[in-house]
Parts: sequence; structure tokens; C-alpha cells
Amino acid sequence: MHQNNLNESQDNIESVWIDFLQRHPSSEQFCPHQNVIKCLWRYSHYAMHQCQRYPHILSELVNLPLNPNQSAPYLTEILSQALSTVSDEDDFKRVIRQFRHEQLLIVCWRDLIRNENIQTLLEAISNVADVCVQQSVVWCQKTLTDKYGRALTEQGEQANFIVLALGKLGGRELNFSSDIDLVFAYSAAGQTDSDHPITNQEFFTLFAQKLIDLLATPTVDGFVYRVDCRLRPFGESGPLVIHLDSLEEYLYTHGREWERYAYIKARAITGSSKDVTNFNAIVNSFVYRKYLDFGVLNTLREMKDLIAQQVQQKNQQDNIKLGRGGIREVEFVIQFFQLVYGGRHLDLQTASLFEASQSIVAKNFLAAREVQKLLQAYKFLRRCENRLQMFN
Repeated sequence: MHQNNLNESQDNIESVWIDFLQRHPSSEQFCPHQNVIKCLWRYSHYAMHQCQRYPHILSELVNLPLNPNQSAPYLTEILSQALSTVSDEDDFKRVIRQFRHEQLLIVCWRDLIRNENIQTLLEAISNVADVCVQQSVVWCQKTLTDKYGRALTEQGEQANFIVLALGKLGGRELNFSSDIDLVFAYSAAGQTDSDHPITNQEFFTLFAQKLIDLLATPTVDGFVYRVDCRLRPFGESGPLVIHLDSLEEYLYTHGREWERYAYIKARAITGSSKDVTNFNAIVNSFVYRKYLDFGVLNTLREMKDLIAQQVQQKNQQDNIKLGRGGIREVEFVIQFFQLVYGGRHLDLQTASLFEASQSIVAKNFLAAREVQKLLQAYKFLRRCENRLQMFN
């Protein structure tokens, strides 16, 4: 950035700070911390706007402990408590959007001010998304059950809604500002127990539609996450929700090689422990072969060539995600070893790129120094990607 641009940015931050103090007289308490706050705002327009919108969060930021707790259980406790007094949908949307903004402000502080480990930050961002989805599922369950009755199996047991996270969220490596790739399933066929019953397929389709609305519909507080459901069976032409048995049938009958690659990162974030176990068994047997599967190399090469063509057409050769030597190429290397050897080595059957990398070294598939170079590049590029998104 040129020096004159830096000066313009500095002048703008100063004027924003003065305006902030004038509009929020109580914010004078933050004057002793103004240099670090201005630093945050200079590197993240998102943080600057959200601090102005929610000035109370500044108190938490400037007093943040050295090891802030953004674990999934802790975040669940915070959000569920905030939602405990919510009685209507508009309030629910307001509270959950404010929760996400506050937690992402903490992530901004941890990265831009404290320069914390990028893997830790990616996990924290993923925890925020997990908890937002899970608490939205709880709201949908209550709302739809009150209206349509409980969704039961043919044996009279509770049928469950299962949210499957793919992509970066599935691997617990979500970007700061990213869509979330979701596939929706339910545990068993049946119908609701109301006076006017509907099938579980109908019930859980309404469930998925409501969940997407809660997360993705813009309000004055923004949205929680953009939801991408195009990785579901048969893509956009397929049903929004699928029975877990039907998902298994689809993968074994129609599943394509690129879907094996996609489902490496599949992770169930709702559902009973039995549902999660069943899903893991389905996916692992689809993704991983018992034999050494070197045939997957051609599929990955075709995918890589297709990405390269698209990058060339869009003149995005310097794209840190898709360009040559970018994030996607590191993922291809690691996931190649997972697809080839994962059927015989169960520790490679993980959605986490970091965990898979450790197993690759332990099995001597690549030298430790080679994997270390890949991970250094990956972490650098992911931090760069996140900071670009934090900036605006």
C-alpha cells in the first residue's frame, strides 16, 4: 500500500474514532486503549463497523483473557442462554446474528492484534458456525413440532433431522467470511403424530427451509451464514432433504469420483449419536476403498485441470485459493493420500487436513520436511485469505 493511502487510512480512522466518542459518550472509558482499537479498525473495516454497531463488545475485547474460550460447549452455553428469553422469530434472528458478530469480533482481535495460531482460529470460527446451526435446529424443532406434531418413525420413535457439513466447515477449518456447505438428511421414514399428519419427508423439508431462512435471510443485523446446498444428491434438481438410507443408496449407485473427494470433509453436526455413527459408516465406505486406489489420481488431475482452465478464463492466476500453488493445491496433495490409502489406514479417515497431514508423516508416505513445507504454505495462505475477508 502506498504511503499516501496509509495516511488517508490513518486520517479516516481518526475521524471515525472522534465520531464514535461523540455518539457514545460512555465509550471514553476505552480511550486508554485507543491505539490498539484504531489498529484493529485500520486492518478490519468489518470490525470497525461492528464495534460501532455493538459498542459494548469493546469492553470484552480490551479485557480479553490470554486464552479466550471459544470452544463449542462454551459458545453453546452463551447462545442458548441468550435465546432462553426469546419468544418470536424476529428476536431469534436478531440474537443469533448479534452473537455471530460478537464472536467474529473476538476472532478479529485474536488474529489482527494477537496474531494467534491460524489453526486455532479456524477451529474457533467453525465452532461459531456449528453452534449457530445447532441452536437454529433446536428452534426449528420446537416451532415445527408445535405446528405439525412430532416426526415419528414407523415404530413410533423420534425421527431426527441431521445436518451434514461439508467443505471447510466439515473439516473444522471454516473461513472468516464463507458460505457453509450443508446437506440435510433425516433418520427414518414415518409421519407426524398430529390430527392432520404429514410425512417425515414433508416435515423435514419444511424444517430445512426454515433453517435456511433463519441463517441466510438478511435482516437489519445482516445474516448468519449463506447456505449452499448444491452438494446434496442430484444437486439442485434433487430433493432438499433426503432419508439417510436413500443417501446411502445414492452414493453407492450414483456417487461420482468428485463426490468421494467432497465427502472426505463430511461431518454430521446434528442428530443422535446413533445417527452420526450410521452416517460415518456410510460415508467412510463410500469414500475409502479397501484396496490401494491409485485410479483416483486421474480424477484429481481432471479436477485440477478444470480449476486451472477456470482460473485462466477469469484471469485469476494470482488467486490465493485456486491459483497455482494456492490453497486448493495443498488440499489436493493431502487428500490424494487419503483417497489412495485411507481404506487400509483408518487414521487417514478424517475431515481435518491437519490430522491427515500428521498421519501421512507417521506412515512415511511423505517426508516430514515436505509436509511441513505444505502446512507452512497452507497456514500462510489461509491467514492471508482470512485477513482479506476481515478487512472488508
